[in-house]
Amino acid sequence: MYVKKNNSTQKTFIDEMNKKFYKYPSSWMFDMELQMSLSANSLSEYSGLFHVPEVIGSKENELIFELLDDNTSLRNYFVNSSKIWTLSASDVKELETLFFKVGIVLGEIHSDKSFFSKIEKKRIKIDEKSNPSDLVYLHADFTMSNVLYDNKLDRISIIDWSMSSMFAYPANYGSRYWDLSFFISTLFQSSISTYFLYNLREKLAKEFLKGYAQKTELDLVLISKKLSKFVPKFNVYKMYREMGVLETKGLQKLLIKNSESNLMKFSYRIGENL
Repeated sequence: MYVKKNNSTQKTFIDEMNKKFYKYPSSWMFDMELQMSLSANSLSEYSGLFHVPEVIGSKENELIFELLDDNTSLRNYFVNSSKIWTLSASDVKELETLFFKVGIVLGEIHSDKSFFSKIEKKRIKIDEKSNPSDLVYLHADFTMSNVLYDNKLDRISIIDWSMSSMFAYPANYGSRYWDLSFFISTLFQSSISTYFLYNLREKLAKEFLKGYAQKTELDLVLISKKLSKFVPKFNVYKMYREMGVLETKGLQKLLIKNSESNLMKFSYRIGENL
């Protein structure tokens, strides 16, 4: 994301030799991340649809996770696979299949009735008018950077169950459209090499929603219409801007403008069922 550097960013440490990833969340986030990570790992093993790094140890606000080898964020995988001058029809098909699978993974997380149910619900406070049928346990920071892909194993991993820094309080429960909006917001995040790829992004976003609708057995048209109303109010660009941490200079400003414009275009088109 185009976010200014922040000294409050969580400290981390990578131990390559012992294949461990150390994380030091704030005290008020520690219990939430530990519980959500443990439950998500159990769900991933049960479903077989995705992977969550194993929690190897925890003590005094230190979390130790399994370090994943040969993984790249879905954000980087998309950028590296989508250079307009090398993009082939088979590349597009491969990406469509992958994004459909990511939709199924999020649908599995939102459909869970067993593994997260013992964790205390911490509601996102600014969506109190959400339809009760749309309330689910959330990842709460389901961005392209927190979805990893291992091309060799064809395996999707979901990391960082600590929730977004946009919420200044523990939150793991709320409208399903938070996770959907965050993911699609970051899919439309422009880079120089992917600046003109709106049509591809729209295809991939639709495949993601198709996978999600299939897994949750919800109506795709209804999901799309609700999401089209949610996105303009709650997307990562708008929320980071309101926090005062969004970069607004030079090339970054141009890329942000393109990202937001394309996201709003997509939001309108799915609302009109285009």
